[in-house]
Amino acid sequence: MSNNLTAIGFVGEWKDLNGTLITVVPTSFKGNDGYYEVKYSNGRGPFIGSSFSGVYPPVLDVDFTDDGGDKSGQLSENGELIKWNNGTEWGKL
Repeated sequence: MSNNLTAIGFVGEWKDLNGTLITVVPTSFKGNDGYYEVKYSNGRGPFIGSSFSGVYPPVLDVDFTDDGGDKSGQLSENGELIKWNNGTEWGKL
C-alpha cells in the first residue's frame, strides 16, 4: 500500500461511466485551500469539492447541487480511479 497518495491526485481530467469528460482543478473557496472545482464537459457544474491532508486514502467530498448534494469519492491506490459512494466511478485520462 502506497502512502504517497495525496488530495492533489484528484486534479486532472476524468471520464465517468457514461464517457463524459470531467475536469477537477484546485480553487480557493471562501479564502481557504483544500478546495476543488469540478466541471463536466456537458455543462454541469461547476461544483465545489474539498479534500484535506491527513486522510488516507484521499477522499473528495463534492456538493453536486443538481443531484442531491454531497457525494464522497475515494481515490484508488494507483491514483487512476475515483470510486463514489453513489456507485459511480471516474477513470483518469
